[in-house]
Amino acid sequence: VPEQLAEVEITRTIPTSGFLVPFTALVQGQQGLWAVYTLKKTDKSDNPNFFQVQRQEVELLHTEGEDAFVRGLVEAGDRIIKDGTQRLVPGQTVQFKKAGEAEGAGEAEGEKKYQNMK
Repeated sequence: VPEQLAEVEITRTIPTSGFLVPFTALVQGQQGLWAVYTLKKTDKSDNPNFFQVQRQEVELLHTEGEDAFVRGLVEAGDRIIKDGTQRLVPGQTVQFKKAGEAEGAGEAEGEKKYQNMK
């Protein structure tokens, strides 16, 4: 029909591998790049809960609510720091505790599990 407008939405799926992480875990770098902080086992302590902070560059593919879909050098099984990243520096030694562990509550209620998405 002449002179009528229509709004069309085209959905296209492009398969790609990456990780779904909390948006709060993203650290903004220079020139619009993004990174996440991960925990690497350290040999400096006999305590198995001590880790060294590592900065891993990631590419932000898209966001979904409170989560971000990224790809980069992060590997399946890496522990990603999701909160308090502004207080961290690469190479810093930290102690790993699950959410709510300090209060003796075990795993925090509603704790969300993030994993590798392929």
